[in-house]
Amino acid sequence: VKEENTSLKKKRKNRSLLEKNDDLVKAFGSKKKRNAVKTREASKVAQDELESIARDALDHHSQTPKTPKTKPLVQDTLVPPCNIHAADVKMVYDINDTYCQPVITAKEIEILKTPATLFMHATNEKLAMWKNESSIPTYFSEHLQILPVEEKLKLEKICHLLYMSYLLQFHKLKAKDFRSKTEILAGIPDKIQTSLFDKFSLKLDDDTKNQRFYHIGRCVTKFAKDKLLAHIIVLALFIDDFRFNCKILTRDLKIAEKRFIDVAKVVGCYIEAAPRIKKEKGSQDRIDINAGGK
Repeated sequence: VKEENTSLKKKRKNRSLLEKNDDLVKAFGSKKKRNAVKTREASKVAQDELESIARDALDHHSQTPKTPKTKPLVQDTLVPPCNIHAADVKMVYDINDTYCQPVITAKEIEILKTPATLFMHATNEKLAMWKNESSIPTYFSEHLQILPVEEKLKLEKICHLLYMSYLLQFHKLKAKDFRSKTEILAGIPDKIQTSLFDKFSLKLDDDTKNQRFYHIGRCVTKFAKDKLLAHIIVLALFIDDFRFNCKILTRDLKIAEKRFIDVAKVVGCYIEAAPRIKKEKGSQDRIDINAGGK
């Protein structure tokens, strides 16, 4: 009996302040406080059981032999495939590479040639009209006025500009647009629309009822937005002979210059700010994006 009393005293002595307080509540507390103590004690028991189950599960998992995956996942990358050993900036990215995922595929170029003919022999009046249309990106309308003279190069440049306008249009999409049951990329050829959704959005819903609209059940993550911006920058490098002023594109994209510059650095560009001089009214500072590092 003495030994039992001694062990009980030691047990009571080792009890925490919370446990001692609970004993007082059970003996003298109100009904509400007694119920609160019972609930907390029941929760503690459930937590102990849960931890025990979790430990058993981890032990079982560690003893189970791992089987190799039958189909490894392809890791998505922010920038298009590039040649890190290129001796020239023009060879870092291949805009029409047929052996890896290019910025524009050969099939897309063929599709773009049809709408490109509309701009091949545009008059000055047409150019002025397009420049004043708010739906047409400023980058696109300004570059239409400085096209090459040679027909083949001119057609290629217009195809690249058209694709750029499609990327800029895709960048404007909001989360609510992906729930719309109407066309959200009006004016873009269907096959190129599908390609853009596959490249720059994530499929969340496989509901077969939404097959009429390819965009429903998709979303654009922050990574996908940055990936889209990286492709825009790489395409702009090719269009502008690997040096361009980012002011126009940031205005079309409606994003901060800092974000644009951060992604441009990831692509491999270096930034060159024009020297500050006294500006005329309406003029803007230049921030040039250049291919390759210093």
